[in-house]
Amino acid sequence: MITRLLFQLYKQTGLLLPFSRYVRLIKVGPPIAGAAAALTVALLLPLPPELRFIGGVAVGAATGLTSLALLVMYPVMLVSRRRTHFESSFIYTLGFMIPLIAARLPLDRVVRVVAETEPDREIAREFRLIVRDIVALGMDPLEALRASGERTPSQSYREVVEVMSEAGRLTERLEEFLLARHEWMLRVKTIRLAAMIRSMALLFETYSVIAILLPVLVAVMAVALSPLGGIAIGSLTLGPVEVLAFTAFVYAPLVGVLFYVLFSLSSGLET
Repeated sequence: MITRLLFQLYKQTGLLLPFSRYVRLIKVGPPIAGAAAALTVALLLPLPPELRFIGGVAVGAATGLTSLALLVMYPVMLVSRRRTHFESSFIYTLGFMIPLIAARLPLDRVVRVVAETEPDREIAREFRLIVRDIVALGMDPLEALRASGERTPSQSYREVVEVMSEAGRLTERLEEFLLARHEWMLRVKTIRLAAMIRSMALLFETYSVIAILLPVLVAVMAVALSPLGGIAIGSLTLGPVEVLAFTAFVYAPLVGVLFYVLFSLSSGLET
């Protein structure tokens, strides 16, 4: 059961390494890494003899579990990256495909043109795999597209492929279905971008108050109230110099890093 779920996940990563080798790496890699770490601690570190065995076992177990977690999480990270990439970029590829289909080019020829001219390397690689399935494996173009949808984690891409495979069997006016789907994807992307702009504007207003105005206000108050003595925090008294140093070298960098992460997450989630 676990192997089947792992295979379904691994199939969507786009890795060229066979799944059997990946499973072998999971079985062999963590024990080797753990044993190497345990031997390093037991033989090389200057520890008392009674602590070498315990320390080696503890470090070896931690290293092995960490290696196992990294090997399992790596496909998850790849699938997430591919999903985000296809969700944000395939809309432009679909806009390029619609005129080709409307010009009555055969579907396999459309796939070849996209594979040869697509500037996005990730999408071009997926269409080259579709061409490989058609030429080398003898698949029907619609069947090859369905297989591509199964190994691609993007829901939008999978739905477009399903529309092409189902509508292609019923009508020759495939471009009308794809055009409607393209308009819907554009509308969704526009809504997401508008939401991103609103959240970024709110974050920037908060950043302006917390990271710019508040330190300036604290500095002015610290200097203005310095004749009355320092700021007392319990038994600790901070003078204006200490307050300015804390604001400049501790508070401002931490707030800057925090808002950098928030801005990155906001833009990444919305697009």
